[in-house]
Amino acid sequence: INNNMFIFEDINLFLPIWTLFLGILGFLMGMKGYFAPPLPEEIFISGTTFPYNKNNNSSESTPLTTSSDGIENANVKSWSTRNSAIGFASIVAVFMKTKEAYMLAMILACYREFFDGLEKIAFEPKDVATGSISAVVLLIDIYGLVVAMNL
Repeated sequence: INNNMFIFEDINLFLPIWTLFLGILGFLMGMKGYFAPPLPEEIFISGTTFPYNKNNNSSESTPLTTSSDGIENANVKSWSTRNSAIGFASIVAVFMKTKEAYMLAMILACYREFFDGLEKIAFEPKDVATGSISAVVLLIDIYGLVVAMNL
């Protein structure tokens, strides 16, 4: 064993473990949004959402669907779908064990962490601590992408 080698440089150890961890966590968090609500209100807009269409000629907005009572928990469902899909792709990558599958899983994870962190740092309600955690995970995901690219 080379004592100078950083433990996570071993692709056989780092990439499958990190990808499976992201996959299981993302998939379970996504499924929770569908099957085990409620989710924290500080993070999600829950309740009924009414989509509106802004009129070009005025500052007023009109409902897109007038016969609808709105969309129940639309934000939670879109967030849950995104997380479970990225999680599922990560789980599949571990079983496929190909460069392309790992690259796709890491690209999707980077996408998720980048926009989750950006939202927490730049938009209200701001939560810099959570955004910082997303930034750290994003750095690990970028490292995973580099490792996957070099398979």
